[in-house]
Amino acid sequence: MIYFLNIILFYFLTLILGIVTYIYLAVKMKIPRGRVVLALAVMLCIIINSMMIFQHKYGFNSYSMIYIFLVYVLCMLTIHDLLDKCIPLRWLVLGGVMGSVMLVYNPNISILEGIAGSFITGVLLVIISKVTRGGIGIGDGFVFAFISLIVGWKMALTVLILAFMLSGFIGIVLFVLKKVNHKTSIPFMPFILAVTIFILWT
Repeated sequence: MIYFLNIILFYFLTLILGIVTYIYLAVKMKIPRGRVVLALAVMLCIIINSMMIFQHKYGFNSYSMIYIFLVYVLCMLTIHDLLDKCIPLRWLVLGGVMGSVMLVYNPNISILEGIAGSFITGVLLVIISKVTRGGIGIGDGFVFAFISLIVGWKMALTVLILAFMLSGFIGIVLFVLKKVNHKTSIPFMPFILAVTIFILWT
């Protein structure tokens, strides 16, 4: 009985999330309806699959909800990066505040480890962004600070390395196919999202 109640609650939360996200994309971002439907369909597919996998791995608890929150924020940041080529500060602030609160309920990461790891990761990547003159965006640095806050600096570093490798490979393929040139800027968030999901799902 409790299992079915959890399932109902999960899908109810997904429905609410879908409605709120649709309003945000259509009204706040003023995205055409066709693109909103496509973006929402892909995102909800990711969220629902994540819910099923996390519930199977961890059960219906705070651990699952923390990871769902991480995936949702990364999905929204990816949409912004693809359409606006920017990382909105409001989503980073939301992620940072909620991530800090969720540290209390995260059994695998202490509050000190989460905050310290997030700060060090963020500062390090912002410095790298300055040194490489935008090779890594400052926004991307704050994204990894957020990821580190949720899953720890070790997994955040793994995501960074694999995302770099994946984006580099895709960039080379697109260059060979003459779809991009050496001046083309490729959004980094889709690779961060893809690698994070891969790690969390496996």
